[in-house]
Amino acid sequence: GGLTLTTRNGNQCPLFIGQERSEVERGIPVKFSNWRSRVGFVPESENLNIKMDIEYVLRSVNLLVGHYSPQSLEIGVHSGWS
Repeated sequence: GGLTLTTRNGNQCPLFIGQERSEVERGIPVKFSNWRSRVGFVPESENLNIKMDIEYVLRSVNLLVGHYSPQSLEIGVHSGWS
């Protein structure tokens, strides 16, 4: 499945980027910026901006990547309004 915003442990904030459980769910479109590379990954030491346009929010959300959990396929993010 695609990427989506999700909560963790019942807390509404912060939001996390998670993967849809179903392979048919396309998720939320994302745009990656500030990264130009010929490799298929972003090292933890580099900055990467991720923007998701979400229908139920009146404004776009800018996300800053925090930590990644390979066990749950979740990426911790800090959100802000643009």
